Amino acid sequence: MHKKIKKDWINPSIGENQIIEKEFISWYELEQYSKMLAERIEYIDEFKYDTIIAITRGGLFVAGLLSHLLNVKRIETIGIEYYTGIGKTRKDPKLIKNPMIDYIKDQNVLIVDDLVDSGNTMDYVLGCIENSGAKNLKTAVLFKKPISKLEPDYYIRITDKWLVFPYENE
Repeated sequence: MHKKIKKDWINPSIGENQIIEKEFISWYELEQYSKMLAERIEYIDEFKYDTIIAITRGGLFVAGLLSHLLNVKRIETIGIEYYTGIGKTRKDPKLIKNPMIDYIKDQNVLIVDDLVDSGNTMDYVLGCIENSGAKNLKTAVLFKKPISKLEPDYYIRITDKWLVFPYENE
């Protein structure tokens, strides 16, 4: 897997004078990491998921791939606005689209995003959904940052790089 890496982003969490690397994820890598994530989920879980909830926008592509790989037909979205720019966030995540969660009672639900950075977005989403009565509620991401306050149930890689996905404008 070929990686293009640039050193031009200052990470506010580690100080003004420290530079962190950007890593560009290709469409091919996104697909391969999603396949690995699906395999991990199938290996660990003894049940089939009924619903995937994608955190928009980054989680849409991963959720779409996982829905095919895990044969989950029902996909919902939850829209959260948190990042305002590279390394810049709102004080708190803002809900911009709520999923239809009435029907997930007694269902196996997988919440999907491309990455968990601070963990604030995923934590907020879990807070929105955890009282829905889902039988099993788990989280899956491709990447986890070491600074995350939340441990996703499933992830493929830990990285401290700023990730640029193929669907993002850099």
